[in-house]
Amino acid sequence: MILTTLPVLHASSTLTITVETSKPSYYAGQTVHVYGNLTSNGSAVQLVPVALEVQDPNGTAIVVRTLLTDTAGTYNLTFKLPSGAMGGIYTLYVSSAYMEQNATNSTTFEFIALLGDVNGDGIVDIYDVVTVATAFGSYPGHPKWNPDADLVPDSIIDIFDIVTVAKNFGMTS
Repeated sequence: MILTTLPVLHASSTLTITVETSKPSYYAGQTVHVYGNLTSNGSAVQLVPVALEVQDPNGTAIVVRTLLTDTAGTYNLTFKLPSGAMGGIYTLYVSSAYMEQNATNSTTFEFIALLGDVNGDGIVDIYDVVTVATAFGSYPGHPKWNPDADLVPDSIIDIFDIVTVAKNFGMTS
């Protein structure tokens, strides 16, 4: 009898990490919410470290954390940018390793250093007032909802948001 050894075939696996922020832009004083998940071949990867780094528009790391995925393979972090943080586009990088595979991903968000500058043009002006006024009375899911107009982050566009834009009217960055 001749025995033949067959090669062991391993299904190729794919490690994937996602990363998102809850909004595309944030104002001074607002909390940045970051979340994502880690999967291998579509299945949650549990209790594995995820490295997270936030870089400012100049590429300087300003937030560095190691997070752990939960039993659903998800991770999340909330933070505020340091006082005096510059306005501009921030890049958020995540990476993880599992079963001899690496996964990386990134996303961006805008930080608007001038509270009330809803459209991000560097000045709090009538265009910002109109944007907040147009969304007045709205909330997430409402047809007029604009998360950028929620200057006092309470998930409703109300008089406090109008007062915030009015208080900073005419300021420039």
